Amino acid sequence: MDILFAKYGINIIRRDGGIFIIFDAGGIVVQMIEIEITEEESLKAQKSERDAYELIIKLQNEKSSNDRNRNNRRRVTKSSEK
Repeated sequence: MDILFAKYGINIIRRDGGIFIIFDAGGIVVQMIEIEITEEESLKAQKSERDAYELIIKLQNEKSSNDRNRNNRRRVTKSSEK
């Protein structure tokens, strides 16, 4: 595992041939989520705090939609599941 970026409340890592973003998706308690992202998404998230926030919102919306459709396009795990 290589840490590519750690700022704005996110970590971006490279592992198993993929790039993953790790962030806290919890409200009251910490719930670390890891989602596979593209190279382009990785670069966007590193530009600014706002870009990182926009990517997280996009990924959370995709996850919610995919959970309803049961057709996940990305690898998503809770960090405690690894």
